[in-house]
Amino acid sequence: MKNFSFKAKLLALCALSASITLTVAAISYKGLHDVEASYDQVADVAMPNLNALNDMYLAFREVRINLRTLGLPELSKDEAHIYIENVKAEIARYESLDAAYDAVPSPEGEKPYHDKVNEAWAAFKVVGGRALAAYAANTSASHAELAKIFLHDCPVAAADFKKAMDGLKAFHIEKAKIYTADARSEGTHTNQMVLLVSVLGLIVGVSVGLVFANKMTTSILGIARALEASAEDVSSASTHIAQASSSLSEAATEQASSLQQTTASLEEITAMIGKASEGAEAAATSSAGSHEKAQQGQEAVQNMMVSMDDISQSNAAILRQVNESNAQMREVVQVIQDIGARTKVINEIVFQTKILSFNASVEAARAGDQGKGFAVVAEEVGNLAQMSGNAAREITDMLAASIQKVEVLVANSQRQVESLIQEGKTKVDAGVQIAQQCAEVLNEIVSNASQVSSLSQEISQASREQTQGVGEINKAMSQLDAVTQQNASASEQAANTAGELSEQAKSLKMSVEQLMNAIQGGHAPASSPMPVPLPVSRSLRGEERGQQWAA
Repeated sequence: MKNFSFKAKLLALCALSASITLTVAAISYKGLHDVEASYDQVADVAMPNLNALNDMYLAFREVRINLRTLGLPELSKDEAHIYIENVKAEIARYESLDAAYDAVPSPEGEKPYHDKVNEAWAAFKVVGGRALAAYAANTSASHAELAKIFLHDCPVAAADFKKAMDGLKAFHIEKAKIYTADARSEGTHTNQMVLLVSVLGLIVGVSVGLVFANKMTTSILGIARALEASAEDVSSASTHIAQASSSLSEAATEQASSLQQTTASLEEITAMIGKASEGAEAAATSSAGSHEKAQQGQEAVQNMMVSMDDISQSNAAILRQVNESNAQMREVVQVIQDIGARTKVINEIVFQTKILSFNASVEAARAGDQGKGFAVVAEEVGNLAQMSGNAAREITDMLAASIQKVEVLVANSQRQVESLIQEGKTKVDAGVQIAQQCAEVLNEIVSNASQVSSLSQEISQASREQTQGVGEINKAMSQLDAVTQQNASASEQAANTAGELSEQAKSLKMSVEQLMNAIQGGHAPASSPMPVPLPVSRSLRGEERGQQWAA
């Protein structure tokens, strides 16, 4: 075991634990399999057989009950036929159940009991057949035979069948008890074996683990003591390195001062660059504003053009409205003239009609009785003249209304013309305002251009100041170069001390090899141990920073 590696020992311990676990699992599996087999006998053999036997016995009882019913004195033929069919059906059901029972596996020793049941059933079927034949004969002798069967033969055959069936059931029940007892015995045996193997495995595992842990602890403690001694030597060497690092610290202080100057110069440069950036941003903002204002001026000019177009359209609308009004006025005048001409004609007709009516009345008066009819005609003509006069008055009223309508049309036309003229004036005023906006926007563009020019001058001045700041940075970098030379001298002293530290590291390396041999075993190559990282002191880290500054 001494030459085994730590990995091999650990795997052996794990293999021992796994073997114990597998043993327990194998015992448990076998025990459960045996218990399952015993219970399968109960579930797959005993219980199905008992269920089949119970069903067979119920079928037998139904056959017997239906046969006994045939012995009732007042039984009709139809009812008897039903009971006979029931007997045949139950006999068929019994034999079907018996076939199903035969299909189920039976335990050893079951056949004699089953043969007795079959013999009793065959005897009972013979008695049943005799009863059916006697009932079918329907004679006094057959009636006596049927009574004898029901009172003696059938009870005897039924008792024999019941006795055989009870014996077969008792056999299966006893077998089920045996299977159950076997299952319980197997379960108890399995539990005992699992407990025994688990306890033995626990004892063996703990014992082996203690031995393994004690050996590994002893080996690692010895190596740890050797590492502790080497660590003390490394601590002494670290003291020398700390002294060398003090020189580096002084040089670092000077470097820090130079860096502060450099930082101040960089801050000035940053401020100047920020100022230049702000100026550039302001210039960009002003340029953007100029561009935006120029766009606004363009939009204003476009709006002015649109307004001028609107004015032109308004003037055209005024012209069209005036033309339409003039045309309407001409139409109205023409209508009035036509109406006046017709009114004159009507007035002349009325006048002539009245004269004619008057003359007719005079002539009718001269004629006496013979002129009465003509007088009536004259009167009607006068009435017509009167109606014509009324129509003339109505036409006169229409003329008056037409005149009023013409006046309204004239007034409306005048108002529309005035409205259009006012609208045109408003749009002209809007065009004037837009033109003023264009002028203001152009003025703002000129002002922004002036600001851009001024900001550009400021950026130029900031660039000159930035150049001066860069010169100061160059001076500071020269000082850093001188300090770097001092750091190089201190680094040589640190290198000498590092040689002593290297010797101590060799001793520490040998101790580490012993630790690796204890972990990997005697076959681990001594010439190729894994590298062990040593702690780096703050002085060495300071030296590294000095080298970085020198670079």
